[in-house]
Amino acid sequence: MSAFLELCNQVNDIIGLQGSISDVTSPKGIQRNIVDAVSSSWTDIQTLREDWDFMNAEISSFSTVADQVIYTPAQVFGSTVAAENLSVYKHKRGFFRDNIMLGYVPWEDLPFADNTKADAPVWFSVDPTTNNIHFQRPDDAYNITIRYKKSPQILTDNTDIPNIPQQFQRAIVYKAVQKVATYLGNVGMYQNYSVEGNLIIGQLLRHYVRARRVYPRNFLI
Repeated sequence: MSAFLELCNQVNDIIGLQGSISDVTSPKGIQRNIVDAVSSSWTDIQTLREDWDFMNAEISSFSTVADQVIYTPAQVFGSTVAAENLSVYKHKRGFFRDNIMLGYVPWEDLPFADNTKADAPVWFSVDPTTNNIHFQRPDDAYNITIRYKKSPQILTDNTDIPNIPQQFQRAIVYKAVQKVATYLGNVGMYQNYSVEGNLIIGQLLRHYVRARRVYPRNFLI
């Protein structure tokens, strides 16, 4: 797996600059542009699609507390630092208790939900402004498996490794080359690596975006 610094030097080599980048925290001149291009290209790829499988995650260590309705991300993940990995919770097929899927109550409908009697939770809602989870009032501690979408990984240190297999890391490099080529005004390089980058993005799509099938009526009967 290539780390952030290695990816930057791959771009440096493709651009044809002499020498190498020794540290991503203090580059000079065009090398500063390369570092920024690699970092932003990885962010662009992570946010390109809403349905990237590699941006999905699950936490199974959370349990409710008897009579407690509201849970902050820090309470769910165990710490404020761990909660930084959360972007948004999955509403559809996102919360499970003992392999039973909890129903989602839209936030605007929560005031109309009767939540006075404590019981085993069968529904939840999420405050979109805080990511606080509101459960049906629990009468005990219940382990809840929660699926969520991760926040984009930001590359900042030399040794940071993008959370993606090695064969797809070329997409980061090629997209970064496009950005640097634009800065340099090198149209030919931009066009060449736009094609190369899109080929790898296509591989990513085939690998990480689930195929959608439309079946004729009564096909499964």
